[in-house]
Amino acid sequence: MGAEWRYRRIGELGRVVTGKTPPTNDPANFGGAYPFITIPDLDGRRDISSSLRTLSDAGASHIRTSMLPAGAVMMSCIATVGRCGITTRPSFTNQQINSLICGPEFSPEYAFYCFSQLGQELNAAGSGGSVYTNVSKGRFESISVRVPPLEDQRAIASVLGALDDKIELNRTGALHVVVRRL
Repeated sequence: MGAEWRYRRIGELGRVVTGKTPPTNDPANFGGAYPFITIPDLDGRRDISSSLRTLSDAGASHIRTSMLPAGAVMMSCIATVGRCGITTRPSFTNQQINSLICGPEFSPEYAFYCFSQLGQELNAAGSGGSVYTNVSKGRFESISVRVPPLEDQRAIASVLGALDDKIELNRTGALHVVVRRL
């Protein structure tokens, strides 16, 4: 099994997109149907279906080339690096997030778990001389990750996803017990 795993650069696994922000001086760009995902929205959830801010059709049209489809894997790459999430519907991110639109041989769920372990590589890829870490699109694309065959990716992601779901269930179940006792 291990012999089938290969190191691949992130840029070889699909299309990398760096987010953008529409003009903020025009309020008509905000408050619509499209999630506008920023670092605070990458809050530990795997699947990101909502965000603190949204874009209108007008805002989306300003940055349409950076629209992410459902299943894009996002990673914060400026200042607070290493936070991850997966889009569940067409979305946009700001420029602090690089995203991977996975090719046919790379599972978004596996990419999420793989990316969540890249802390050391991200810090090493960050630019020096700055007050905060900044992993450019080019540096993000050049990070290598171990990639098993697609069926193994799906199996690994399924097991890790089930564990995450159980942890979340236990967390929310414990919260409900505490609330009922109050």
